[in-house]
Parts: sequence; C-alpha cells; structure tokens
Amino acid sequence: MPYIITTETVHWAGPSGGTRVVDTSRRAVATLFEAREEAACHIERVTGGDEDYEELYEDAQGCSEWGDSFGPLPNGTMVQVSVVTWAYLAAETGKGDRWAPDGGRAAVLDAFNAAN
Repeated sequence: MPYIITTETVHWAGPSGGTRVVDTSRRAVATLFEAREEAACHIERVTGGDEDYEELYEDAQGCSEWGDSFGPLPNGTMVQVSVVTWAYLAAETGKGDRWAPDGGRAAVLDAFNAAN
C-alpha cells in the first residue's frame, strides 16, 4: 500500500504578523518502510537531532501500518503518515484510471510528487 507523508507548519505573516499561514507539503511513497523513513527524516531535519525529540523520531520509525501523526515539533510542524490506495493517488494526479495497474505505480508516484 502507498502512503502520503504530509507536513504542516503554521506561522504568522503580514505587516503586523496577523495573517495565519499554513505551509503544507505532501509526498507519496510506495511502502511503509519508506513512509517511516520519510517521517523520521522530517523530524530530524526540523529538530536537528535534538535529544528531547529522540522518542518522537523513534515513534516515526515504528509508525503503524495504519499511519500516525507526530508533533508538534519546535517550529510548530506536524508530520502525518496516511495510508492511501493507488487509485486515490492516481485520481489526485488528475489522470484518473488511465494508469496501468501493472508497472504504472512508479509513474503515479512521480506524477503525484511532482504536483505536490
């Protein structure tokens, strides 16, 4: 099953800092192993390997096959791992069911990641 790793960071912008802005990124991967690594990498990147967040990093590496959320991190970032279907990813690319079920998975991942 494929997974989507979503990161959301909330910050304030604008002349007086009164505008709430949410930066969101999504990346699809093909396996649970890749999802765990991607989530842990995000956590390590934000925390800089701070020992106070070691448990969160380890939790991400042991993420359930059903997905999970991690955070908030020091900068307010939340990391979410969600299990999805190949059909969902294909639909998100705008290509619908035109993807070949055999051998088309890499193309679905590439198209989804390029669009996000």
